Amino acid sequence: MSKPLPVIQSERPHGDGALAHATATAQPGVRQGEPGCLIIATPLAPARADIERWVTAQLGWRVVCTELVEIDFPSGNDAALARLAAALPEAPCWLVAVPAPFTAFSAFTQFLARIGKETNAPAARDGFVLVVSLGDDGRAQAPDPEWTRYWNDFLRAEAAGCAILSYTP
Repeated sequence: MSKPLPVIQSERPHGDGALAHATATAQPGVRQGEPGCLIIATPLAPARADIERWVTAQLGWRVVCTELVEIDFPSGNDAALARLAAALPEAPCWLVAVPAPFTAFSAFTQFLARIGKETNAPAARDGFVLVVSLGDDGRAQAPDPEWTRYWNDFLRAEAAGCAILSYTP
């Protein structure tokens, strides 16, 4: 039996912001062919290669820096965030690959704020969130559309500058 998803409420109208199921190239703010940094939540570590290939193929980015981080442990990740901060001048776009399911949204808000603090940049500037699920084989797969919608609602309410993308194999 599947567990009901928590409800996120926002004062913004439903449907404003990025379209969760559009292709990455159709997303507002996605810059094709840019150098970028990739931040991957550690639960998605088995799918790192799949996610890196997706970012290169879908966004055309030259990935300058890939870091595995504990997005639900915002006060950690010192070394990874220092490397990210060092790479951002060369590659100002960044993408955080997040797992679905995931429910530590308060910690993720703190993690975004920490990115902003460590990099001396607004956390939502040039940032994207990629929602990814893992198959039983550890490979990346498309998340349930409800989780993508849930992340979209959350980001619209908490980090309006971040665009949401959904992994599609």
